[in-house]
Amino acid sequence: MATSTLPYSLAEASLEVRAIIKEPTALFWTDAEINNWIKEGCVDITAKTLCYKVIAELDENITDDIIEYIVPSLAFKIMSVEFKDGTASPNTYRGLTRIHPRQIANDGNNAAGDPFYWYHYADRIGIYPVPASIGGSDRLSVLYALTSETITDLPDRYQQFAVNYAAAMALFKRRKNSAAVSLYSGYLNSVKFSRMDIENLEAVETKDQLQIPDFTVRGR
Repeated sequence: MATSTLPYSLAEASLEVRAIIKEPTALFWTDAEINNWIKEGCVDITAKTLCYKVIAELDENITDDIIEYIVPSLAFKIMSVEFKDGTASPNTYRGLTRIHPRQIANDGNNAAGDPFYWYHYADRIGIYPVPASIGGSDRLSVLYALTSETITDLPDRYQQFAVNYAAAMALFKRRKNSAAVSLYSGYLNSVKFSRMDIENLEAVETKDQLQIPDFTVRGR
């Protein structure tokens, strides 16, 4: 293996791939195609694991009587939404609870007040209740996942996955199918057990799962 340590640059990741396929300098495989496989792996990893996330305020101001706002550009999956009350001193923040749009039911735009819930539908983020009086500095902060072809956007522990993906693709091209399948299977397993959506969900109970402990029964 090459001597590079995490985090990788693209050049360092390419050297790691070449160490695995045992071709230190370009002969059968070009540098360009190895780099492209690494980028392809990064897109696949970020899409499957949701490991690349950013938090940003919406470009649109929250407006009185408006329920929906445009999803941030390039957002692959919305993870959470937070309401910032800019009129309070100091500013206060409230994490909103996710709901399905159908849960608003017949209330529609009639209910008004500070938002406590959010939903994601198509390219819109909705908040509810609908704000009746919003300060000019009130904002929605959104945590969302993106896809990326840049290996430096991946958290360190995910970067080796991209290297293994690229090495597997290189070996498939050489028709070293046994070694390629072994690497690719390992890649898929690594991605499967590193999904951020599963890790996040396991630590949070939904509202209908919350219970008052029954201390009269052992083990409850």
